[in-house]
Amino acid sequence: MILAALMTWLVGLSASATAPMVECLAVGGSNSRMLKERVQLRLRSSAPIDLAVIMIGVNDATYRYSHVKLGEFKQNVLEVLTMLQEAGLTTMVAEILPVIDSYKKEQEPWLPPSPNKVIRNYNRALLHAAQATARKTHFIKTFDHFLPHVNTSGESWVRNKANS
Repeated sequence: MILAALMTWLVGLSASATAPMVECLAVGGSNSRMLKERVQLRLRSSAPIDLAVIMIGVNDATYRYSHVKLGEFKQNVLEVLTMLQEAGLTTMVAEILPVIDSYKKEQEPWLPPSPNKVIRNYNRALLHAAQATARKTHFIKTFDHFLPHVNTSGESWVRNKANS
């Protein structure tokens, strides 16, 4: 459903005089506080934007040095979505992908036994923030689609070895 909406939107753009441009504001290690700052800066620029797809939260949920508590995380995401919508953008939010529990626990011993349970809570916060926006925010469910591909051996295609 979401993919169909995105494709329809992109086809509409390609029929216009200008080709769509994709811009990535992602910075490894960032959290939702940093996203707010980057979005504010980007919205001040003169280059037009039509669509924002947000995928944020794994650092907020599972990294000690960029951890953001659940309530603040939800508020940060809601504020970002509100800023984007007030600027006239269509907004989409994607769930946080699952992690290999044993591997993540090795990296971050302060986490509870199942980091994916923590991620599920943050995904619920993403959903609630998306539902709380004034205009519809499309919500892209990814967690349950990727979870079967996470295994306990640490050799999962979900694991990003270069960023671990």
